[in-house]
Amino acid sequence: IPAGAAQDAAGNANAAAPQFAITYDTTAPTVAITSTAPNPTNTSPIPITVTFSEPVTGFTLTDLQVANGTAGNFTAVSGSQYTADITPSADGQVTVDIPAGAAQDAAGNANAAAPQLAITYDTTALFIAHTSLQSAYTHGIHAFTVTFSEDANNPPGNTRSKDVTNPANYLLVEQGQNGAFDTVSCAGGAQADDVPITVNTVTYDSATLTATVNLNHGAPLPDGTYRLFLCGSTSITDLAGNPLNGGEDSLYDFTVQHPALPKTGFPPGIVTSLPRQPETKTYAATGLRLDIPALHLTLPIVGVPLTQTGWDVSWLGNAAGWLQGSAFPTRRGNTVLTAHVWSAENTPGPFLHLKDLHYGDHIEIRAWGRVYVYAVQDTTLLWGQAGGQTLLQHSSRDVLTLVTCEGYNPATGKYTFRRMVRAVLVAVW
Repeated sequence: IPAGAAQDAAGNANAAAPQFAITYDTTAPTVAITSTAPNPTNTSPIPITVTFSEPVTGFTLTDLQVANGTAGNFTAVSGSQYTADITPSADGQVTVDIPAGAAQDAAGNANAAAPQLAITYDTTALFIAHTSLQSAYTHGIHAFTVTFSEDANNPPGNTRSKDVTNPANYLLVEQGQNGAFDTVSCAGGAQADDVPITVNTVTYDSATLTATVNLNHGAPLPDGTYRLFLCGSTSITDLAGNPLNGGEDSLYDFTVQHPALPKTGFPPGIVTSLPRQPETKTYAATGLRLDIPALHLTLPIVGVPLTQTGWDVSWLGNAAGWLQGSAFPTRRGNTVLTAHVWSAENTPGPFLHLKDLHYGDHIEIRAWGRVYVYAVQDTTLLWGQAGGQTLLQHSSRDVLTLVTCEGYNPATGKYTFRRMVRAVLVAVW
């Protein structure tokens, strides 16, 4: 009330009145629950901070509603901020709630309920659920897959070095000349006589938890004995920071050994008596046919099974054999067909004149009412029983490879070479 607002009977004006002030407050205090712990985390206890929008009274430890854990070490930092530690009871989601009405501000307004804090507590070791690696290969590989037990695709930041997509987390070595692996762990790195193989890139599918590891610059691994280390001792962790295998590397040994070239010729000048064909080496009918117009040749195609010792084509007769392990005829990849150069009956075999094919000559496969036409690109001599890796060389195109023996040596009773003719698909009729 200002001075002079009123006068007494004598006309004296009033002096100014001392101000009367009162705060009118109907706004409920808000509250937030935060934590400095990563989510997920493998650390216990989990620190939390409770922050009100204004100072309150009446807030205590019992106002923290915790699922899958217990609260302790409650401290009032100020009238509007409190801290506590949450000790998880088990692996899984830990939640913290503060109900409405847990505390009041100076005007008596009760707080609104806090948004729930949820953190995943995970102390379970990461492990390998599955890998596509086999113990032995008859062809070179240039990639493989690894499926993890849980997500290990760590976010950008300091943990990225421990991510499944980091090529440094995979160590692949080939056994050296001493015939033993000198490399013992990722921590020690590739050692001495072992030959390190480059791991180029790693892609990851978070839906299937599967990493695809690309190696050797995309080229198939040559024949050899290999050991792969999936690095748990130095690197790969899940999102909570649990290392692979509790901190141990996963080791996988495998070999690459291309089978020897098939023996497709019998000694000329004699009749060779063949034993009965065993069931395990039975040739499967394919219903396909091989035509080579330049050689006036038409042959049925049968499937020759691949055994531990390679392909036994002794009973092919006048058929062409598809070497199982190569691409199925007319499919994308490298299809290998073989036939005899000289038969067991001491007669010329179907591929006797394979060496006479020239660049551009057509080779046809008749399948499912269609004709797949291949054009010869090159013809090559392979030495002795070696050359399996060359014969089965991977191709992203539809390639047809024909092979037979050549150069019989009477002194050794063996064929010295293998003739290999390679052609590519040029038309389908």
